[in-house]
Amino acid sequence: MALLLLMAGCTSSWPPVGQGGMAEARWPAQLVDPAAPEGMEDRLRCSFAHLSVTETVARDRGTHSGAVNMVELSANRARREFTGGFYRDVALTLDRLDQEIDRLRASLDLPPIKGCA
Repeated sequence: MALLLLMAGCTSSWPPVGQGGMAEARWPAQLVDPAAPEGMEDRLRCSFAHLSVTETVARDRGTHSGAVNMVELSANRARREFTGGFYRDVALTLDRLDQEIDRLRASLDLPPIKGCA
C-alpha cells in the first residue's frame, strides 16, 4: 500500500508530455533577470531571431529537416538554462547554437549573419 502511494505521488508531479515543465511555463514573462551578465539576454534574443529567420527560409524552400530540429533543441536548452540562472552554461550553449545556426545557414546557401538587427 505504501509503495502504491509513493508511486502515485511521483507520477503526479511529472509535467505533461511536450510541456517541458516550469522553465518553459515562465518564458518569456520572466526573461528579464537583473542577475544575468550584461548582454546575455540580448545575445539570447539575437540567437532566437537568427534561428527564426533561418527556420523560415528552410521551411519556405521545403528543406525543413532534422538539422533544424536539432538547432531548435539547442535553442530551447539555452532558454531553459537562462531561465534557471545557469549563465555560464548559457554562454557555452549560445556559442554552440551560433555555430549550429551558421552551419545550417551554410547548408541553405545563406550568408552568415553578423550582429543582431
